[in-house]
Amino acid sequence: MFRAVNGDDVAIGIEDLTCAYGKRTVLDVDRLAFGRGRISCVLGPSGCGKSTLLRNILLLERPVKGRIVVDGT
Repeated sequence: MFRAVNGDDVAIGIEDLTCAYGKRTVLDVDRLAFGRGRISCVLGPSGCGKSTLLRNILLLERPVKGRIVVDGT
């Protein structure tokens, strides 16, 4: 089970997530957790993978490898 750094329950947990288009890796996340009941923001420059991360969480795109857990599923 995922745990946030501060011990909060995790609503969304991501582990070893990789997304690629052909041979080009566009997203590589080791570990990321979003706490339940918290407001979170994903920031970064253009092209760093923010939209790709959200599309993977929503299963609009399938990652090459990794695990995404939403509410324990």
